[in-house]
Amino acid sequence: MVAQSPIEAFLTMPQELCPYFNEAQRNAIGQQLVVAMRENDTTILHSVPNLFGKESRPLSLTDKSMCLQIADGIEYGWLVDNNKIILIQTLCSPICSSVVSEYDMDWHRIRTIRPEKDGVFFRAHIENDTLVFTDETPEEDLAD
Repeated sequence: MVAQSPIEAFLTMPQELCPYFNEAQRNAIGQQLVVAMRENDTTILHSVPNLFGKESRPLSLTDKSMCLQIADGIEYGWLVDNNKIILIQTLCSPICSSVVSEYDMDWHRIRTIRPEKDGVFFRAHIENDTLVFTDETPEEDLAD
C-alpha cells in the first residue's frame, strides 16, 4: 500500500522505523485517527499502550501531518506532501534532538534532512504543515 496521508504513512511504514507497535496497536491508533479526521475532532483521541508498556498518544493531526508521543521523551511526526513522506524522530533527554528523513511514498529512503544553520542539537517539528527546526544547543556548548 502506498502512503497518501499521514495516517496511511503511519500504518504502512516499515516496522524497523517505528518498532513501538504491533499491527493491532497500529490499527487501533489508525482507526482513532480516521474517526478524528472524519469528525474533525481531535478531542476523541486517547492513549494506546505500546510494545514497551508505555502509553502512546496522538498529539496533532491535519490532512498533511500528524504527530504521536510514543513515550515520555519520544515523539514521531509524519508530513506527507508532494509525493514524499518526511519522518521526524525526536528524543528528549534532557535536550531534544531530532533525526529527519525523507522517503518516497513506498518508504524508500531518499535523504536525511538537516537544518541550514550550524548547531549541535536541533529539534524538528511540524508547524502549519511545514517542517521547522529549533536549535536546542545549550549556550555553554556553543562556547567550546
